[in-house]
Amino acid sequence: MGFSNKQTTRWRFEVLEELRSLTGMGLAAAEYPMDLTQNNDVFVEVSGLLKSLGVNLTKIANDLRLMSSGPHGGLGEIKLAPMQKGSTIMPGKVNPVIPEMIIQVGIKVAANDFAITAAAARGELELNAFSPLIADALLESLSLLNRGVYLFRTKCVETLRANRERCAELLAASYSFAASHIGRLGYDRVAGIVAENQGDPERIRRALEEDPSRRTFDGPPL
Repeated sequence: MGFSNKQTTRWRFEVLEELRSLTGMGLAAAEYPMDLTQNNDVFVEVSGLLKSLGVNLTKIANDLRLMSSGPHGGLGEIKLAPMQKGSTIMPGKVNPVIPEMIIQVGIKVAANDFAITAAAARGELELNAFSPLIADALLESLSLLNRGVYLFRTKCVETLRANRERCAELLAASYSFAASHIGRLGYDRVAGIVAENQGDPERIRRALEEDPSRRTFDGPPL
């Protein structure tokens, strides 16, 4: 004896309710089951979000790596907590291993995203023989980011400190203050004074303060 469409629909939702109760997850029926049978785009979408996270983490880690470079041969604006004894070739140097770790995580997640994309595109009709690759790559990306973010936060972000003396030194050596004179002198005149004084902060500051000119241009050229 067959089931009517009404009975089948009721059974379907009863199964879903039971699965929600057993798993505690907000499971829902697909609006178009054929799409989920034929396509793996949901995994591609999730992987894309993970890649986006990996890209942002890589950018942040690279910024911290650059800002901590030095302390004398680089920027040295921040200090990262040392996580190892030193460099293998430079005694006393401490490498930014935690930012470098999360950068490698971001690269691996991006590589996994490509693998998932390629595997999802190679299914035939209702069968995708490359689903194991999709599952393996996606689970690896989730695991790497889960552990990587925790280590990055606890051993790098929360422990870094600003190098106030170095920041003040770099600020004093710059001529960013020249921008505050644009309203009085105009962009072109300020740019000319900076060029005339060959980027020397003290000479530029004196020239700007002593220049009697008035505003001749509203802003930088477009």
